[in-house]
Amino acid sequence: MRPSLVTKGDIHTFLKEYDSAGLVRLLTCGSVDDGKSTLIGRLFLDAAVLPGDTLAALEEDSKHHGTQNGALDPALLTDGLKAEREQGITIDVAYRFFSTRERSFIIADAPGHEQYTRNMVTAASTADMAIILLDARHGVREQSKRHAFIASLLGIKHAIVVINKMDLVEFSEDVYRKIKADFLAFAGRLEITDLHFVPLSALLGDNVVEQSAEMPWYSGGTLLHLLNTVHIASDRNMIDFRFPVQYVNRPNPSYRGYCGTIASGSVRPGDAVVVLPSHQVTRISAVDTFDGELDRAFTPMSVALRLEDNVDVSRGDMIVPVNNVPEQRTDFDAMIVSMHAGSMNLGQEYLIKHTTKTTTARIQGIRYVMDINTLSRQDRSELRCNDIARCALSVAEPLASDSYARNRTTGSFILIDPHTNHTVAVGMILDRKAEEVLESGESSSGVHFPILWLTGNTGAGKSTLAEAAERHFNRSSPAWNAAARRVIVLDGDEMRETVSTEDDLSPEGRRKHNIRVARLAKLMQSKGFLVIVSVIAPYDTVRKEISEICDPLWVYVKRSGREAHDRPYEVPQNPDYIIDHDKLDPNTAAHALIDFIVSRL
Repeated sequence: MRPSLVTKGDIHTFLKEYDSAGLVRLLTCGSVDDGKSTLIGRLFLDAAVLPGDTLAALEEDSKHHGTQNGALDPALLTDGLKAEREQGITIDVAYRFFSTRERSFIIADAPGHEQYTRNMVTAASTADMAIILLDARHGVREQSKRHAFIASLLGIKHAIVVINKMDLVEFSEDVYRKIKADFLAFAGRLEITDLHFVPLSALLGDNVVEQSAEMPWYSGGTLLHLLNTVHIASDRNMIDFRFPVQYVNRPNPSYRGYCGTIASGSVRPGDAVVVLPSHQVTRISAVDTFDGELDRAFTPMSVALRLEDNVDVSRGDMIVPVNNVPEQRTDFDAMIVSMHAGSMNLGQEYLIKHTTKTTTARIQGIRYVMDINTLSRQDRSELRCNDIARCALSVAEPLASDSYARNRTTGSFILIDPHTNHTVAVGMILDRKAEEVLESGESSSGVHFPILWLTGNTGAGKSTLAEAAERHFNRSSPAWNAAARRVIVLDGDEMRETVSTEDDLSPEGRRKHNIRVARLAKLMQSKGFLVIVSVIAPYDTVRKEISEICDPLWVYVKRSGREAHDRPYEVPQNPDYIIDHDKLDPNTAAHALIDFIVSRL
């Protein structure tokens, strides 16, 4: 497929057509003038995916609007607005798509100026991977940190940090390593778990598609190589079936189909489901598409579901499995990114759009506002434009929601000014369960269930497995020993946000992080919990320390091709159990873990 400028309608068509063919949604972000548009243009040029007429138009545009004294200006490939070309900047989000032999890509070129942060948030909301650009002359700037934090906040787990304009610092290895160290020190408190670094020159093409002869000291892959090989398939939630109903299709008296897009999980005829918020229980009788009925449908397919019983279902309702029901809440905490030009005040009423449901909401409290430079927390009584804050919200009608960390669709929402109909904020729902457990102060039940520690490289699927086991025991399996109050999952990303905020990603920082989690797991076990830990624990020496602290059952979650350049992983020699994702699909792997846990209770 050849890249071309597209409309929003074209993008949606492309998404539907290519989602099953290895589509990757890619975000480019960073501070102003770091070279994002130039990088995308250079990628297309050197990968030879531009048709001749587009290349000819680019050459002509470069003479009149370029910034390279008449020479070819790759940035003009995405900077299409008149104001962008006049100023040499990006204002709106420009979308491009192209394909390699391995993958299809949608690239969102986000603006770098702080005043256009809202546009960047829009682009990041659907991205699987981020390219974070840094100017080799300036290093890690405030807006670079802001974009990295927003990418992390919006659930992007994979990032390639590009140190651009290496030609302007004489391709210095020392400059590259200093900037890399500075970014790692900042990123240690983010939730981007798969991080890669590439030094390059977007203008000259060094390390974009071909390896650079100017930087023989760099042995990592080129940017295109990383784009083709970073593993993202395990990010998609295939466990929790969630189906927000978009509309009811009733073309004749004999047919009633409930239409929408599968937010997560899968569904097949015969599945027992419950309709929220009415809690009516029924079964799926058929899964329909334009091309006919399906035996099974997966996220993110758009389908029409038929039900066995004539139950009341309308837009805004959600169809979910009877044994895996999301929380229905009128009060919750969320991370808010303010897009409002003015201020957002406590108690003010907004419209909240969550999946296909719209109701009213109020911000009842601001717990803290993030300082982007230090990631410290500040007290504030109002939200200003581009603020990122943790807030307590209340809504008029219960929302069937999961935490954003678990489900990006059912865990997200937007706030709308009812008077102007402008989107004023986006929000990500938080799971307060771990905090509530720690604050409850309940005494030990006297019963000690095992601690399971899921180890494996980044992207192996540890968190998905842990969450599946947690839901199984907490919601649908009362037969096991009732002395355990519940199962609790200690997830590595969540622990870094709450427990290990000062630990970076250096070997010593990771060791400290693991030790903190091990001690917390031991404490939770003493309170009567069955604890499942989802933390990499990459080194044998660290795993030995962990075993001395809490003596867990080690479960090695294996997936090939997950070796990270900057984060080595030592495969455990004698784990208690192995789950091989190369041989098992997500559902089978989840049941295998559950069966192993049951065997040890």
